[in-house]
Amino acid sequence: MLSETRRPLFSRVVLGTLAVGATLVATTACGSLPLLPPALQGGGGTVAPEPTDAAAPTASEETTEPVSPGTVDVFSLEVGDCFIESEMETALFSDGISEVPLVDCSQEHDSEFFYSHQMTDAEYPGDSTVQTEADEICTGQNFTDFIGVDYLDSEIYAYYLTPTQDSWDQANDREIICYATTANIGEMVTGTLAGANR
Repeated sequence: MLSETRRPLFSRVVLGTLAVGATLVATTACGSLPLLPPALQGGGGTVAPEPTDAAAPTASEETTEPVSPGTVDVFSLEVGDCFIESEMETALFSDGISEVPLVDCSQEHDSEFFYSHQMTDAEYPGDSTVQTEADEICTGQNFTDFIGVDYLDSEIYAYYLTPTQDSWDQANDREIICYATTANIGEMVTGTLAGANR
């Protein structure tokens, strides 16, 4: 492992909640935002949808495939999603941003989500407990299984996104999602980092 100081890890924020709240309170000089349903625009009336002839809904299978390239809600990231770490950090630290940029793994990138874990505590356990659990989950056997070598012997780093007190309380966020990155060595890759063995 390279001996360099690790930079601080960043946590998820309740970006979705903030964006929805900002949208609901936003008004124009002439009244409510026109994108709100009529019942919320101050008209007072309730509008019922007209019945339509629609085919019966079909059962859909939940996919475990990574999300398509582009932007995705911070709470919709999945194992297998690839990204460029500096772009992810810029998006997460920008005010009012609830979406983060992803790239197709066949394109150049330096990071890939490789493991997701749901915390089971009823109450938020505190920042240090969350970080300790994330460290163990993301740099232990899960990292070794994904990369192919022990974390301490690897030139690839692992970081993670974790719940915050706010996201825990307001968005029921319990996910620790780990990612492997070559950003620390300044290397862009194409394809998955699975089995990199380095």
